Amino acid sequence: MRAAGLLAALVTVPLLISCVPTAHKPNQRVDVFIHADGSFDVGDKHAKGYRALEAQLHSLERADRDMTLSMRPDDDVPYDKVASIMSRLSDSGFTRIGFVGTEEYVQ
Repeated sequence: MRAAGLLAALVTVPLLISCVPTAHKPNQRVDVFIHADGSFDVGDKHAKGYRALEAQLHSLERADRDMTLSMRPDDDVPYDKVASIMSRLSDSGFTRIGFVGTEEYVQ
């Protein structure tokens, strides 16, 4: 009986590197200000009520499908209302929603 020998070889292969520039752009961030009276500011435009807010955001979304919404509620807006608005926007198809708060640290 003859034992078969094991042959190991190291082969060096040059890798191809692509120099094609990508057209990646940073995501557009849209600030959504939530007022205690139930109105909203989207950038420099005012929206009275949730349906108007949703319509404005969908018109912006047509231009940039990867936009990020930054929710900025007034101090008088209860958190559960903000969470409800964020949930409704998520259900409407917006996938990038953030919450911007203002905290002050006292020492």
